[in-house]
Amino acid sequence: KLIKESQPDVAVIAIGGMPIMPEISGVTKSNVVTAQDVLFGKVTVGQNVVVIGGGMVGCETAYYLAERGSKVTIIEIQKRMATDMGLMVRRRLMDGLRANQV
Repeated sequence: KLIKESQPDVAVIAIGGMPIMPEISGVTKSNVVTAQDVLFGKVTVGQNVVVIGGGMVGCETAYYLAERGSKVTIIEIQKRMATDMGLMVRRRLMDGLRANQV
């Protein structure tokens, strides 16, 4: 529901370090890609991007895209994001996400 409401050009699946495609409606569409494909330059994304997963991979991917001009929204089930990162690195990444209005 949140993904549809955001009307993204691309939805980036960023769940864990290894690419995992969750069993959700629409995951096989051409505008659903993995974080790894984004970070390795295998795909291009539009201006409006939703990143599914707010762990380290998701937050780093969101930051990468926001720094390159995309409007990024992160969807995360947990209350806090990037809890799988060290405190100092996490703090800097969160500051970067806020600065880019993610």
